[in-house]
Amino acid sequence: MKRRKKNKQILIKRIYFDSDTFDYIYKDEKEALQVINNTKDRTDNFKVEKAEWYISIEYKTIFFFNSKHFEKIIYMIIGSIITLTIGYLFRKWF
Repeated sequence: MKRRKKNKQILIKRIYFDSDTFDYIYKDEKEALQVINNTKDRTDNFKVEKAEWYISIEYKTIFFFNSKHFEKIIYMIIGSIITLTIGYLFRKWF
């Protein structure tokens, strides 16, 4: 069975000149770099740039904490701690 290659996604920043606001979105790397190059010299409507490294790390961290895998790991750790605590208390009292 062939393994499917994952497309690397990068965080890009859209800057709107009209309202002086911006937002962040994830795009495939090839598509994002193409859009960044096409809007590099634009001065009206909006411009697209690559997001700063610290904002990218922040988004990745938030995404990890909101993932189902993290939730399962937390429940497993809590269950292990409760089991070990009850086992210790049971051995101590009986």
